[in-house]
Parts: sequence; C-alpha cells; structure tokens
Amino acid sequence: MRLSIRDIFKFVYLDQDNLDSDFFLLDVPIRKEKSQDTLRFFVGHLSERLNELQIELQRLKQEQRAQRDSITKVRAFLAPFGFDSEERIAAELEELNAEARRIEEELAALRAGYRPETRISDENRRKLKELAAQVATLEDAIDEVNARIGEQEALAAELMQLKMKAARVDISHRVLDGVEFECCPRCGSGLPVKAEHTDDACYLCHTPSSQQPRGQALTADVVRQDLDARIADLQDSVSRHRNSRGPLQAKLAEVRQARREVDGRVAESLQGYESDFLARSRVGEQRLAVIRERSSFLERIRALPAEIARLFVQADLLSADIEAVQRKLEEEEAKLVGAEQNLTKLEENYAAVLGAIKFPAFSANDQVVLGRRNLIPVVWPKGDESRAFSFFTVGSGGKKILMKIAFALALHKTAAEQRLPVPRVLIIDSPMKNITPDVNPDIFRNFYAHLYALLGSVLADWQVIIVDQTFAPPPADVAPSLDRMMRRGDPENPPLIGYYEGP
Repeated sequence: MRLSIRDIFKFVYLDQDNLDSDFFLLDVPIRKEKSQDTLRFFVGHLSERLNELQIELQRLKQEQRAQRDSITKVRAFLAPFGFDSEERIAAELEELNAEARRIEEELAALRAGYRPETRISDENRRKLKELAAQVATLEDAIDEVNARIGEQEALAAELMQLKMKAARVDISHRVLDGVEFECCPRCGSGLPVKAEHTDDACYLCHTPSSQQPRGQALTADVVRQDLDARIADLQDSVSRHRNSRGPLQAKLAEVRQARREVDGRVAESLQGYESDFLARSRVGEQRLAVIRERSSFLERIRALPAEIARLFVQADLLSADIEAVQRKLEEEEAKLVGAEQNLTKLEENYAAVLGAIKFPAFSANDQVVLGRRNLIPVVWPKGDESRAFSFFTVGSGGKKILMKIAFALALHKTAAEQRLPVPRVLIIDSPMKNITPDVNPDIFRNFYAHLYALLGSVLADWQVIIVDQTFAPPPADVAPSLDRMMRRGDPENPPLIGYYEGP
C-alpha cells in the first residue's frame, strides 16, 4: 500500500476538530488501513517487499476461496438432478440410447406391417378406377361444351354489332343521296368547275360512268335479313349445346356421388386398422423425441463434472502458491525483528506518558497492550483484560484528548529513542480542550511538565508547536523557545492573520 505525506501528517498534526472524535482514524473503515500501514512503516514492520507479498497472499487466498465456493455451490445445485458425476450421466445416456434403439425397431416393424391396400376389396378397387375414369371423361366433355358455347355467343355478339353498323350506313345513304357538294368532302377544297356536265358522269368528280368501279350494290334490307338469319342460327346452336350440357352435369354429379359412396366404404374398412397403427406409432415417436432431447442435453453437460473436477484441482494448486508466498512472507518478517521491539517500546512509552501526566484511573500496575493487527492501544487495569478500556470506551472528551496526545508523545519519544522515520515535528491544537486549568490544575501542570521534560531530553531535536487558550511557560533549560499571544483587535498582540475578520 502506498503512503503519502497526508497519511504521515495525521501523527504529526493533531487538529482541534478531531482531537476527541477519532484516534488517528484507526477505527474508520477503509481509511484505517492507511493509518495502520503508517504505524507499521514507523516501527519498521512494513517494507515494499512485505507489502507486495501481503497483497499477493490476500489475492491468492481470495481467488482460491472464490473458486472453491463457486464449485461447491455448482455441485450442490447439480446433485439433486444427478449431474454431479460423469459416470451417472454416462449410465443414463446408455439407458436412453438402448431404449431409443428398441423403440426405433418397434416403429420399423410397425411400419413394415402396415399395408392399407390389403384392406380394400378387389371390387371396390375396380369400381373406384371406373368411376374416376368416368368423372374425368364427363368433366372433359362439359369443358368442351362450355368452350363451344362461349365461342358461338362471342360470334353472335359480333354479328349484332355488324347489323347495327349496316343500319347506320343505310341511314347515311338516305340522308346524303340528294346532297350537292360545293367543297371536297375529304379536304374541304373547292370543286373544279367544268363547262359541261353530262348525266353519265359523277357530278362531284366528273368521272364518266364507264370508268367508275363496278360492284353489285346490296340493299340494307338484304344485309339485315342475312345477319338476322346467321344470328338466329348461332342462338339455336347455343341453345342446343346448353341443353346437352345439362344431362352431362347431372351424370357427373351422379358419378361423383357413387365415387363418394365407394370411398366411404373403403374409409370405413380402413378406419380401425389405421387408428390402431397411428396410436401405436404416435406413442413410440413421442417417447423417442423425449429420449433424443434428453440425450442431447446430457451430451452437452457430460463434460461439466470433469470441468468441475479440473477447477477443484486448479484451486488445490493455488495452495502450493499460497504456501510459497507464506514462506517468503515469513522470511521477510524475520528480517524485521526490530519491529516487534519497537512496538514493545511504544507500549512502554505510552504507559510512561499516561503515568507521568497522572491520567485518571491509570496506575503503575496497569498494562498497555498494542494490538498487533489493528494497532489500537488498550489499557488493562492491573493486567486484567476483562476490565480493559481504550480511547473508544472512556467516558469523557477530556480523557479522549489526553489518551490521543499521550499516544502521539509516546510515538515521537519512541521514534527519537529507536531512530524511527517519524518527522521531528509535533503540532497540537488546543491540548487542554475540554480540560480547564482551574478545575483540573494537576492534569494541566503534569501534562506541560512532562512535555517540557521530554523536550529537554529525548525530544531535544524536535520542534513542538502548541496552540491553546492557556499558557504554561517552559523552564529555562528548554531553549530556544518562543511564545506569542494572539488576540483580535489588540494591536500589541495581533492575530496570526491580521486582516481576517471572519468568525
């Protein structure tokens, strides 16, 4: 775990706000690990190599635990279904395959014995063929008659249109025969004028009669009579075809009804035979489908028990890695033998500071124990663990402040004696917070007396800054020293930040 100056500064600067609310964050989740590692670094119980080994050991243990827990849960889930053993799955697959082969043989034998044509009599078989041929012949004849009727009706309709056209031509002749043209009826140009006009020439184009095209002119009555005769012949033919179609349709219906009756007799004879075949084959096919689906599922999960066993072996192999890391960790910790001596010295100095400042309820027979895992100091009155108390269990805020300051002094004293990597500075903001000199004069005097005694001896190289509302002058042998009173609105004793006017 990496440490920063902020982690170390918690043991150098004791701010007023947290002086009686926490014990160097050793009880705060997540953040307490940094404080513990800082203390281990101070006492020499933490090295980069040791930290890496601890992290690696924790990772391997968590990985092994997670794998074993997962495998155990999977096995517990599969056991009720019979999937926890590859042998059980293989045995069930063998049983299913044997049953599937037996059912397939039964279905094959059933299909081989199914001959529906043997259930139809020769008479019914012959009758069905004859009736089918008659139905086909009658349907072809009716289709041919329908085609003839359609052709003749279309021709009659064309003749009716021709008759109407002939009537319109006759009317046109009657209207235009006596008309004299002054302009060409085709292009509208004026007609040429000839000096002479003869009766044997066309008055319009003056073409002589001898040169005019000859043709036998048919009167409108002749054309109309001819068309009427043809239309009547066609209508008579259509009527005859329609009359002939009726018997054909009646015969077709009769033949179809006969064929249905024969089909009914055949179906009745086959019903019992086919029902038995279908029932037996349906049961077999349904069971075969279930077996195949079950076999496919078992084939997919057949390798699951082997994979679980492989994961167990893999988890067991981690034990060797864990043991190797533990051996390396023990070897690294063996190199840090002095750390235990430093922790023991810290316990002794903490007890000495508590006794020197006359901490309430603390006597010379009391024992201070520093937890090796959480590094929280606990006081055992007269060595009795059952009556133990710590910063977190003392009743008043004043006692909490004294216990925290005493531990900081003991840490710095141990650092000076054992040459530990603790910064040589200590800042305490309001050490007499919740402790008034007039009510607790002994604690006030004893605290400062012991502090100045340390500064005059083992902490002579330390710089200590005290910020408090009360002041106890240091003795003459503690030098150099500096004290300053700061008061708002006092020009002779200005505050630290003169322009600050806030609360």
